Amino acid sequence: MTIKERAQKGISIQAKFTSLNCPNLYQAACKYIGSWKLAVEAAGFTYADIRVGKAWSRELVIEGIQKRVSQGLAISSHAVQVEDYYLANAARKHFGSWKLAVEAAGFNYKDVNKYQRWSKDLIISAIKERAKKKLPLSFLEVRKDNNALHHAGVNHFGSWEAALEAAGFDYNKVIKLWYFRRRSKYCRVATK
Repeated sequence: MTIKERAQKGISIQAKFTSLNCPNLYQAACKYIGSWKLAVEAAGFTYADIRVGKAWSRELVIEGIQKRVSQGLAISSHAVQVEDYYLANAARKHFGSWKLAVEAAGFNYKDVNKYQRWSKDLIISAIKERAKKKLPLSFLEVRKDNNALHHAGVNHFGSWEAALEAAGFDYNKVIKLWYFRRRSKYCRVATK
């Protein structure tokens, strides 16, 4: 992806960000054009407008969030942290949190936040739903299929075993069933 393409997609073209997230582009630009500044300017941008020392205000943060939305880019905390670290940082500085900045820009944070907020009831419900769908409940399988559920279960209950028991399942039976299924799967493979 070129410097122009990155900028058009709303991805930061600041030197530090690019050197960390797209080192091949950064190194090629420095090698063939002489410096990142010259490469950015050759791509049609004013270096002073994109450099790290940009003076952010509350209004510029709001504009930055709205610009991302108009370009079809995600405004979840994680996405912005990865794609435009400086906007994320300025938002926290001026608003106290990314959530408050998103809401100040006129968006409902719950609509843009990609991450599930887990509670004990939600975890129990998700475990029961897996069982209803006949999906394995062993910690290895859940961690592989739905790491967020596994992680939440361990965090809220202290262990995956405790989460299963809170949902009404006998951990030892779950493990035995998992072992039996796994073993029979390998036995079928070996006899073919």
